[in-house]
Amino acid sequence: MEYAGESVRWKGSDALVGEVIRLNDLLRLEGADLRVAKVKFNQWNGSVDPIEAYVEKGEEINGEWLFWRNKTRDFEVGSIAVCLVRMSYDTWFLTTVKRVTRELGVTDGVNYEGEEIASLGRYFGRVVVRYHRSVPS
Repeated sequence: MEYAGESVRWKGSDALVGEVIRLNDLLRLEGADLRVAKVKFNQWNGSVDPIEAYVEKGEEINGEWLFWRNKTRDFEVGSIAVCLVRMSYDTWFLTTVKRVTRELGVTDGVNYEGEEIASLGRYFGRVVVRYHRSVPS
């Protein structure tokens, strides 16, 4: 998956260092699903480190943090929400991918409900993405 025209770079064994593997090479979103997929970058909110929150209570990140709405509507019913949690400056951890099933009409709270895409479950909590965010959230 590309975000802002950039791809993620995976650094694993020496044989593969520098080989670009896009997130969508794993997720394999196509057609309409790819067009409605959005990545939510969860990072320090001033009081809670999201990677620590994920370790302690994963569903808090995969529900509340992913589907929290301030003023802007991040998703629509049918959207695919990809949840990444900041581990360090430019490394992010994939925690879930959900299809939005319902919008609740809430501002400054959890505004959406969604169902995990079961076929992608093998990647949740196992994929680290290297991506430098040039735009702060």
